[in-house]
Amino acid sequence: MHPIREFKFDNLKDGLALEYIDIHNKIILDLYDLKSALVSRAKYLDEFLNLFSKLDLTTTEVQNTIICCNTFTIKKVKSLLQKSDVSTRTITIKELKQLKSINSICSFLKKEKLYDIESVNEVKIKDILLAIFNYPFNRKHLLEFYNQNNFHVCLYCLAQYTSTYSSSKSGKVYLTGNLDHINAKDKYPFLSLTLNNLIPVCGHCNQRKSHNEFVYDPFNMAHQHTFDFSSCLEIDENAEVKLKSLKYLKICSTKNDADDISVKLNFKDLYMNFSDNAEIMISRFKKFYSEGYKSNLSAILSKFEVNEEIKYFVSEIPLIEENIIKHPLTKFKIDLFETILSKSTQS
Repeated sequence: MHPIREFKFDNLKDGLALEYIDIHNKIILDLYDLKSALVSRAKYLDEFLNLFSKLDLTTTEVQNTIICCNTFTIKKVKSLLQKSDVSTRTITIKELKQLKSINSICSFLKKEKLYDIESVNEVKIKDILLAIFNYPFNRKHLLEFYNQNNFHVCLYCLAQYTSTYSSSKSGKVYLTGNLDHINAKDKYPFLSLTLNNLIPVCGHCNQRKSHNEFVYDPFNMAHQHTFDFSSCLEIDENAEVKLKSLKYLKICSTKNDADDISVKLNFKDLYMNFSDNAEIMISRFKKFYSEGYKSNLSAILSKFEVNEEIKYFVSEIPLIEENIIKHPLTKFKIDLFETILSKSTQS
């Protein structure tokens, strides 16, 4: 809905950086092991391993790890996976049993209800990769990144909280919401732990997205949405703005993609639930201009120059860019405020 800056990893606490390097190194070693077992059938593993290397545990430099890589590297990884068609490749049980991490792989496959290797002859390599990366186990380490960076809002709908918080008793980090793989881990297992492929989202968006893909890049500033309230509001006989209904709300994509996230995730129905928030803003707007509202509105607007004081009074939070991913509904309120203001000055 509203693009964010690509995640940077130069300010990670040393302890978390070392955790990521440790996970990275373990995965690298397991991939080399898998490559040896596959012998001549592992060209895509060679290509992936050429992008990364095992790191010295005395460093805290994490930018070139599997977990902390940029979106350019993600595109490279996607490209090699698409070319090699990993989803159709298999490994025999005999080859699989050569791997040093066979016990943890078998445990993952059984727990995820993918295979019981005692009853099959071969396993999809894609599922072995998912086991090596082991997102369910490593997710707890990924949550620490979002906890350190104070993400509070679903980065798809911008309407609901997805706060992270840590328990002082257990030391664990929890998320009120979900981490969504922008590129699905089942299709792109190499990206299952990559932070620039994971964003915190609410239950509404996570359930509706599921394994579907759509044209939306949360790091691309061209993929922005605006809320068009022009058909939702009307001016009554007292020259006051009134809310008709949010069923007339239009959610517009800057790029006008046919495969649009707002349609795929049904944001129209979600935002229909926030009529009360719109009513409160309109009410507070009226109160700000209550004295001599009809006759003196133009003079008041000129005097205050529609500054942040008015916005703060009407919205109860500063309607500024940085708050869009800190407070739910901020983008909704910014666009609503501008429409209320426009409607009022037209009367």
